[in-house]
Amino acid sequence: MAVDSDSTSDEELTQPQPSNDSLRSSLPNDLSSPSSPKSVLPMASLPIAAAVALATTAALGKSAPIRTTSTSWETFCNGNTTGKEYKKRIDDFLLFRTKRNADESLECTLYHYFLLKHELTDNDGIQLHAPTSMRSWLSMFKRWWQFTQGENLDCALVEVMLKQWDKRHLVSKASTFTREDLHSLYSMPHDQNAELLFDKAFAIVAISFAARGCEATFLSFDDVSRVIDANSTASYVIRHERAKQSGPRINEDISCLVTGPDEVAIIDSYIAAFAVENRTGRFWRYLKRNKAGVIYGTAAPIGKNPLSMIGKKIAARLKKANAETYTGHCWRRTAITLGAEAGLSLLQLKSLSGHKSDRIVQQYIDQSQRMKRIHADALAVDQVEAFQPANKRNSSSEMDVAAAAVVPSSPVVIEHGADAPTTPAITLATTEPTASSTRLLNTTPVAGRGLSFSFSLQL
Repeated sequence: MAVDSDSTSDEELTQPQPSNDSLRSSLPNDLSSPSSPKSVLPMASLPIAAAVALATTAALGKSAPIRTTSTSWETFCNGNTTGKEYKKRIDDFLLFRTKRNADESLECTLYHYFLLKHELTDNDGIQLHAPTSMRSWLSMFKRWWQFTQGENLDCALVEVMLKQWDKRHLVSKASTFTREDLHSLYSMPHDQNAELLFDKAFAIVAISFAARGCEATFLSFDDVSRVIDANSTASYVIRHERAKQSGPRINEDISCLVTGPDEVAIIDSYIAAFAVENRTGRFWRYLKRNKAGVIYGTAAPIGKNPLSMIGKKIAARLKKANAETYTGHCWRRTAITLGAEAGLSLLQLKSLSGHKSDRIVQQYIDQSQRMKRIHADALAVDQVEAFQPANKRNSSSEMDVAAAAVVPSSPVVIEHGADAPTTPAITLATTEPTASSTRLLNTTPVAGRGLSFSFSLQL
């Protein structure tokens, strides 16, 4: 079935329900069997956990009415981008549920909902919803049920089905733009090309904080500020939120900087297209060009789906191979990849992207061209002398620079050079909370290379 949007259409809701044969053909062998009005699958074909869940829901008969007026749920939905995504998915499911058998259990309805969404394809026959995305839906449903009913939602049947789909699904990663690609894009003249100006501005902002698609969608003009530093250099501060940050914005200082002169000039041009009095509300709006060739901004905001296509349009403009692989996630992967290529550390990359997992970010570092070059230099026979481990190739001056970069300057004093004591000492000092003077606890001479360390510990 070809569809244009993610929402459940009236045509989907009113069409005949899948027959037993169609259900059986769409499931893996261990999940295929005739269905009944109350239970989608017979007990014998399911693992114990799923069979128990199905027997429970079938025994309950008609499910209890679903309360959707919970104050906490409404607060969550209106709190941030994540809540809005939850509400959209739950509303779509509730619309689907109104067309189902009133006596059907909630889990059976969820099963049919997931099965229908899994079968949806676009006009090219490509599946619209990957199992990984649908698994995030299941988390939404569980949280919604916890909010509205105050209890856990048992979805063992859907869990089994998603697990089987996961085994057959090959995850495809979004392609990334190189630094040369972005330089070519930013260099294209946009004086009379409203679409190009918009695409360039969106790419700059989305890359600046490694944005997921929905994170860049709902930026407002209040989130974008132009600042001038002491050297009269202009930059932009982009205040944003993370889609996986639950609840309202707690940290009001989640922001990033755009400092490149080309990037700043492009954002300047985008904002200048809007009259001063219209620079409120949603930041991403359609641009048009009048008969005089002047680009101006409209009041119509751009939604998530059109914004998710910008990567593909830019890739086609740059004549990149497989332009369709530059999905809405390409900006996030591009930003982290560029950071890894530039030599950012694991902690710096996590700060950029907001990742909590070291493993995922480490993959970007391991797969970067920079790391591959290091590996190649280490293994090349004619470069053995040129490449040495860090502890061997660092001179004493390089060690000083590295130590000064890592150790805070105020509590730690490093003395190195001709004036250093012949017998260096490591001094440990602490400051009493109510006293202004520092009391030395211990001083121990240590044989070394003319280095003196003084550590001050705040107790």
